[in-house]
Amino acid sequence: MTGFPIEKSYLKPCLDARHDINDAMKSLLDFRLHKAQLLAEEEPVQTPKRGFLQWLRRRD
Repeated sequence: MTGFPIEKSYLKPCLDARHDINDAMKSLLDFRLHKAQLLAEEEPVQTPKRGFLQWLRRRD
């Protein structure tokens, strides 16, 4: 996905004229910020370390 920057001077009149687009963009930004915050707060799951001998035993 490619994003292109849009200057505020061009975007602001469009958002002022179309409040539904403005609200949708705000909702999307809030959603993304909330998800990013949740991901940052999650503790990583520790997987048990297994050695080569355990791997060989499981193959039987």
